[in-house]
Amino acid sequence: MAAAAACLAAGWLAACGGAGEPDAGGPLVPIGEAVIAPQPEVEGDPEIGGLSSLFHVGGGLYYAVSDDRGVRGPARYYTIHIPLTGGRLNGEQVSVLNWDELRDAGGEPLAPLTFDLEGLVAHGNSIFVASEGDVEAGVPPFIAVFDAESRLVERLGLPPLFLPAGGGAIGVRDNLAFESLTIDPSGRYLFTATESALAQDGPIATTEHGATARILRFDRERGVFDAQYLYPVEPIHAAAALPGGVQDNGLVELVAFSDRSLLALERSFAAGAAVEQSIRLFEVCLEGADDIATIPGLAAVETASIRPARKRLIADIAELVDDPDNVEGFSLGPRLRTGEPTLLFVSDNNFDPVRQTTKILAFRIAPGAITGCEGVGGGPGEELALEDALLEHPSR
Repeated sequence: MAAAAACLAAGWLAACGGAGEPDAGGPLVPIGEAVIAPQPEVEGDPEIGGLSSLFHVGGGLYYAVSDDRGVRGPARYYTIHIPLTGGRLNGEQVSVLNWDELRDAGGEPLAPLTFDLEGLVAHGNSIFVASEGDVEAGVPPFIAVFDAESRLVERLGLPPLFLPAGGGAIGVRDNLAFESLTIDPSGRYLFTATESALAQDGPIATTEHGATARILRFDRERGVFDAQYLYPVEPIHAAAALPGGVQDNGLVELVAFSDRSLLALERSFAAGAAVEQSIRLFEVCLEGADDIATIPGLAAVETASIRPARKRLIADIAELVDDPDNVEGFSLGPRLRTGEPTLLFVSDNNFDPVRQTTKILAFRIAPGAITGCEGVGGGPGEELALEDALLEHPSR
């Protein structure tokens, strides 16, 4: 309990992270980047932008969902070809192959402004999508299942404590809901998380303290959300340069290796600061963490008694590349011919082609950089077989 108490103090990283800073050898090595132009190749197709997730389908193919709320085009995801020729990402070879519209159960378009799609994964003949909703407009978040024809099959029943209610006193905060979505290699467990704290769970992150986000796990065999875990979001890395300037930090994506080992991406921004961005990649272990599903509000309990998910910093992407932009999604990629696994990241240009771009960033993973629960304080036998996870990672 002492470790949890320290973990839930002002700074999460030292207590939760075990090893803390990545080693000097470099756990992630940049192997190239690409920019995707917003103009579609086919006249009349919707503008390419708002890419908020990346999912490796297989080979050099990836899915990326757009967070366009139906203003510039229908609810959609893109199929993108991202080859790693010769062990590097050549920007000229990246291409958007096509896009698919997500429709309702009757095959009709989803009504505009009823969704804000931020996460997408696929397994077998199913496509799973996370929508952040729009609290201010009264649009709740959701996790939905679509079939191979991109038609809605069902919306998963979210626990009530996540749904906005009580005039903003309960549920997800506006624009801080479900940015993330992942599925474990077995296909049994889906994971999503709030980007920051629920209204009843305490304050959002500041430069002085972090926030208490929740990771949700959905058991597809049982058909229910079967567990929730406290995830400690880091404080904002720096203060905005001007009073009232934008500054925030939140959990924007997850990648699952198993039912207890994940990678998590936190994106921190401080407008006008000397270093405006921090994009930190963490190992996360749920082994031994308390299930908080029965706690309706963390602000009303002594959180020092709760064992949170353990985490360890792998790298800050913003320190490895120049101008990474607004990174919101990432995925494991294929192995290189040398045997090294890869990670690819995508940035959301917010449909602002003047000031922002859609970027693909590629990295190779150094040996020993990702170890699973063992690397964040797990016991004997908890080590992650990265090779097995990569071989079994879901693809279609």
